Amino acid sequence: MASHYDLWDNSEFQLKMGLVVALIFSVLAHMKLPKAHWLMGLTFLLTLGIVWIGLDLPV
Repeated sequence: MASHYDLWDNSEFQLKMGLVVALIFSVLAHMKLPKAHWLMGLTFLLTLGIVWIGLDLPV
């Protein structure tokens, strides 16, 4: 859909994809280090950021 709506050059879209990649790494790190509770908070904040930008993206 990014190609269909020509969003590849949109800075908000690029930020959202960067947050998705950071979220994936955060989840993987939290799976490896389950007692690191700060990773759970980081995962939560990244998820909120992704949703916020997703609601703000103009289509």
